[in-house]
Amino acid sequence: MDEQKVYQRYQGLQQEAQILVTRMVELEDERKENELVLESITKLEDSRKCWRLINGVLVEKTKLEVVPEMRGVINNLNAVVKQITETLTAVREEIKNLEGAYNYIMKQAKTTAQAQQAPDAKGAAKGGVLV
Repeated sequence: MDEQKVYQRYQGLQQEAQILVTRMVELEDERKENELVLESITKLEDSRKCWRLINGVLVEKTKLEVVPEMRGVINNLNAVVKQITETLTAVREEIKNLEGAYNYIMKQAKTTAQAQQAPDAKGAAKGGVLV
């Protein structure tokens, strides 16, 4: 591989890793919200009405119907988070392999990335204050 292709591959992997981390955090937050709701409604009687927003439509169900559905959603979210974690591990491993094989190019890429981020950080420090 020539330097340009290695550098592009490295940047692509870094972006992919960042996207995966962001998505994983979103899914974990959603799982925590569902667990919190499930914990709140378990104390209610089984015939209690529950309202659930599904694809923009409010649906009326009983607690007895909602609890198994929510457990299923939580299990699905756990499975997706596990898949994303495995993918993220593979991407990070590939990044590590690229860094090991093309050490000089990776150092240059990191220096370039840090140089590009430095002006942004200075500009942000000069910004106004929101109140």
